[in-house]
Amino acid sequence: MGIIELGGCCEHAPRNAHLPLVDDCGFNSQERALLDVIRYLCCGLAAPGYDGLRKAIDRARQEWTGPESARIVPRLERILRLIAAARAHAFDFMVPDCPVCRRRICLSELQIILLLREGRRGASGRLTTAAQLVVGSGRPDSLKLAVRELAGLLDATGSRPHTSGTRTLH
Repeated sequence: MGIIELGGCCEHAPRNAHLPLVDDCGFNSQERALLDVIRYLCCGLAAPGYDGLRKAIDRARQEWTGPESARIVPRLERILRLIAAARAHAFDFMVPDCPVCRRRICLSELQIILLLREGRRGASGRLTTAAQLVVGSGRPDSLKLAVRELAGLLDATGSRPHTSGTRTLH
């Protein structure tokens, strides 16, 4: 896809040591699952031959059950493709298969999770701000619609959005 780049693997672990730990971000279990699915999809899009789609589907099945769960991965893939199309520059992600790097989170991933969180909360102004942070100078309209659709699907699974305040990473 070209616009998605690998953010790290075991050999890059020292380079990524400055990145925040996922455990320090205050994510609930569903947001952690979304992060895993996003990482697998990004690997699949960035590295031909990597079976990211299958791994993403397997991870989604671990977190969500029911008929809606089968639609979560394609919706996330659509969101990632919209982000890639709207951005003028690549976004990084951490390699999910590396046990060292998967403990870290990069800025692009954090922005995407916060975008999904705002989509579930339903506040239009905050969703617009989060979408603009993710796409940069691109237009976020299609992205916001896709995020709202995913939010509705996640709500249909019976899961609840994260409601505590967003932590600031220093």
